[in-house]
Amino acid sequence: MNYKEIKEVKGLPLLGSILDYKSDALSLFLNAARENGDICAIRMGPERIIFVNNPDWVAEILAKRIDFFVKSPSYRELELLLGQGMVTTEGEVWKKQRDNARHAFTISSLNTLIAPIKDIVTDFSHNTVLDGHQRDIFKDMLDLSMNIALKTLFGQSSSDISRYSVSIALENASDYVIKRLEAIIKLPPHIPTFSALKFRKEKSVLDRQVIEIIKNHDSHGGKDCLLNMILENETDHDEIKDQLLTFFFNVLRNNCIRSHLDILFHFSL
Repeated sequence: MNYKEIKEVKGLPLLGSILDYKSDALSLFLNAARENGDICAIRMGPERIIFVNNPDWVAEILAKRIDFFVKSPSYRELELLLGQGMVTTEGEVWKKQRDNARHAFTISSLNTLIAPIKDIVTDFSHNTVLDGHQRDIFKDMLDLSMNIALKTLFGQSSSDISRYSVSIALENASDYVIKRLEAIIKLPPHIPTFSALKFRKEKSVLDRQVIEIIKNHDSHGGKDCLLNMILENETDHDEIKDQLLTFFFNVLRNNCIRSHLDILFHFSL
C-alpha cells in the first residue's frame, strides 16, 4: 500500500481528532479500525499518526521495519518520568534495550513465574476477608498487581519496599506526564508551577525506591526475575533505573490488567 493511499479519519480543522481522543480514546480507535480497516491516519493537532490495527503488520514493523518508523515527538514528554527506557528510545539504543530484555520472555523464563504468581494469588485469596462489608476491589487489584510486579519483575516481596508510596508516586507522576502529552499548549517543564514541583517530588520518591530495589536485589541475589536479566546485560546505573521505571509504569499504569483482575475476582466469588 502506498503511503498516499492511507485513509485519514475525519476530524476538525487544525485540531484533527484530538478532542475525540481526550474525551473517549477507545471509541476513536475502535471506530477508526471499523471504518478504515487495518491501517489509517489520525490527525492529532499538527501531528499525523499512522494507526496500524493488524497484529501481523505490527509484528513485522517491530521485528523488521523499525528503522522506517519514528515515535511521535509527544513521546519526549515521557522522558520526564521514564528517562531513556524502551518506551522513549529509538534506533540502536532501543534495539539494544529490547535484546537485553527479551531473554526474560522466553517460554522457559515465563514458566518459572507461574509458581510465584500462583502463591501470591492464593495468599491474597486466603487473606482477603469477605465479611459483608464493602471493599474497594480496584485498590485490592492494584495491590495484587504490585505484588506480582515486584516478585516477577524484581524478585522481591511487597515488604521490601514501601508499596503505598510507590503506587501513589507513580500514579501522580504519570498523571502529570500524560496530561502534558495530551495538552495542545504546555509550559516548559522547568518552570516551577505547582504541578511541576509536585511532579519533581513524586519523581524523587520513585527514583529512591528504584535504587532501593536494585540494592535489595544485590543483597538477596534473586535470579528468576526481569531485573536479573537486565543486570546481566547492562552496567550503566542510569539505564538500569530508566528500564525499571519503564516496566513499573507499563505494569502498574495498565488499567486493562487491573480491570481484568476486577472482573475475574468478581466471577470467582
